[in-house]
Amino acid sequence: MFVARVKVFTITFVTAVVCLSLYSPLHAIEITWDAVNPIVENCTVNSSALYNYESDEYKYTYIISNSFPNTGAIDIIILDISAKKYEASKAPEGISHDYYVSRPSAPPILSISRVTSPEGWKVDRGARALLVWDVATLGFDPKTRDPYGGSPLLPGSSFTFSLVSRNPPGIRVMDLEPEWDSTDPRTRVGNDRQIEQIKKVVGPVDASTYKVGIRNAFPGNSKSSAEVQRFLSYLDPISSEAEIVSANDSAAIKIVVVYGPTIIPATFVATIDSENIEKYFHPCACCVEPVEFNIKRKNSTNYVRLSIEGTTKAGLVARDTDNLVFRIK
Repeated sequence: MFVARVKVFTITFVTAVVCLSLYSPLHAIEITWDAVNPIVENCTVNSSALYNYESDEYKYTYIISNSFPNTGAIDIIILDISAKKYEASKAPEGISHDYYVSRPSAPPILSISRVTSPEGWKVDRGARALLVWDVATLGFDPKTRDPYGGSPLLPGSSFTFSLVSRNPPGIRVMDLEPEWDSTDPRTRVGNDRQIEQIKKVVGPVDASTYKVGIRNAFPGNSKSSAEVQRFLSYLDPISSEAEIVSANDSAAIKIVVVYGPTIIPATFVATIDSENIEKYFHPCACCVEPVEFNIKRKNSTNYVRLSIEGTTKAGLVARDTDNLVFRIK
């Protein structure tokens, strides 16, 4: 394991009592999770990047849910914040642990500020340009000297945390690790990599990743006014046509969308070759969203159409529609 942790639980099942205010009085429920053979396959991470035009900063927000039927409790969360040369997003899927360990002990790190943590958790900057959130040790039992601390992310629960950076958004890798007692003889887990969850999320990347900045992003190719064109603009691609090199029977489409401050998200439409792809997009005002999805290589030329309505300074509703062409080689 590459991040030191304080082992708090050493029994097969851990039980916590949680009080829920259901009218009155308080009602207590008991939550049990497995610390020996944890299952956390049903975890999800919703991530977003919101641009502040006044401070020229991005706020990255992460909502992590540990949903049933998971049996394990998440107690360590790791986000890569290394500079471009060491981006973990370029590591093969499922071997992030080896990738982290093999990188230099102090690679270039991105500028991060105002990092928040869930209640009872702490955050540290790891030696290999990582942000590491884990359950905080709040004290020690006066008799046994055993540590006690905040609660891990229990099955059936979720929490939110955030960070602020001047670096633009891209695709990053987040590592979710469950509480695991590796010393218990009843464990069937060989190592952390068998139970950790690797998620692709939105996170800050090196500014040199893109050839343009958010203020001079590609406005698309709609015939609308300059104001309406800014409802949808792009850090990538930076022209109406882009080339994709793929030797497989599938190709990865990558788009980084800048949503304008006056858009109407419910009016968003996205298609590729007339097929609906709206599930990959999550429009919101002033958000910057890196989108990546694979398509089967049926055609050498693929047409992506993105469209959304917004409100102009005059109070009128207008629609911005862009047609992007991706040629596969």
